[in-house]
Parts: sequence; structure tokens; C-alpha cells
Amino acid sequence: MTSSASQRFLLHATDTYKLSSLLFRNVLLTKPISLPSYREKSRQVILDQSRSSNVAAIRLLEWHRELNLMRYHGMPEYL
Repeated sequence: MTSSASQRFLLHATDTYKLSSLLFRNVLLTKPISLPSYREKSRQVILDQSRSSNVAAIRLLEWHRELNLMRYHGMPEYL
């Protein structure tokens, strides 16, 4: 593994750990009343982390965008 590849890997691993820890603490350990409340808290944590350049949060938002495009256009049209 090259130095830059290992640095990228460590960055992704660190950001993924940070994001999962924040989601666990801020969403799962709290007691929201409903599923939309969980969804909104999760969304807010991911958005906040993406603004601070967390690569894992940014990647999740990109996947979410692609999933919504697939839903909107339909699978045959999207591919």
C-alpha cells in the first residue's frame, strides 16, 4: 500500500468511526418518540459532519442522492 493510499484509508476509517460514534450517541442513545424523529436527528448529524469535511458523511449524502435519482427516474432509465 502506498503512502497516499494508506493515508486515504486512515482518513476514511477515522471519519467513519467518528460519524458512527456521533450517530450512536446523538441518535440511538436518545429517546425520540417516532421514526421521523430518528430520521431527522440522523440527517442533521450527517449534514453537520459533511460541512466539517467528514468524507464518510459526504459519501453517504452522495449515495442518498444517487438512490433518489434511481427512484425518480426508475432503474432502467437511470442505468
